[in-house]
Amino acid sequence: MKFETAKDNLQMLSGRLHYLLLISIGLLISNIFLAWLVGWSFSHQKRVIIPAEFKQPFVISDSSVDASYLRQMALFFVAERLNVTPGNVNQSHLLILQYTDSRFYHEFLSILDKEKEEVIKQNISSVFYPEELIPNTKELNVLIRGTLAHWVGGTPITPIKKNYIIKFAYRSGYLKVVSFFETSET
Repeated sequence: MKFETAKDNLQMLSGRLHYLLLISIGLLISNIFLAWLVGWSFSHQKRVIIPAEFKQPFVISDSSVDASYLRQMALFFVAERLNVTPGNVNQSHLLILQYTDSRFYHEFLSILDKEKEEVIKQNISSVFYPEELIPNTKELNVLIRGTLAHWVGGTPITPIKKNYIIKFAYRSGYLKVVSFFETSET
């Protein structure tokens, strides 16, 4: 009798074990699906871009940007850095620093501080007239050619041709400046 009762209890436990196994497999599958869904939603989330002053449509994804976007962002950064007066230099440089990659931030901050000091001390105003922009979407940089005009006080200085390269980093939908320097590249 005890043997029969034990046998019945074992069969009942075995049946429950099968149900628990099926439930566990179902939960495992649902967890895998939920993890995939979270990953998918991160890579397909939308971003609201508040344009500085865009004049052409552009396309961005989580992993890349098109040439139009690079070109327009380069124009924005060039204008903020090079179109300055003693009255607006601080605000322009602070705006650029908001878009600067953390790896380049401190180096770029010291460069901009030196420029700001000279602009204010010598009462310099400058305007950059871009003539050609060559974006490179693979390397995320833009070569900008143009003419830089200066005024010291109210006295104009002869405009000079300048070339700049702006390098960017693009991660998770955010474009950041990695370097911004003058070059002799033509």
